[in-house]
Amino acid sequence: MQSTDLVIDVFLLLRRSFFDVGMQPKPFDLRQKRNTQDDPLDEYISGLLETGLKDAVCRKALVL
Repeated sequence: MQSTDLVIDVFLLLRRSFFDVGMQPKPFDLRQKRNTQDDPLDEYISGLLETGLKDAVCRKALVL
């Protein structure tokens, strides 16, 4: 995967995960939210990207 294709790869991965071949939304379950800062959807999407983008490398930003 080239870095210029990353946006397209993410879009296609998320589209396949959230919509079927007829472009109808797929139902899915999330765990309950525990507090204000807790976001199960963020965790779900992060997991999709982590498992679906094998060639991508993610680095944390440096804190100055």
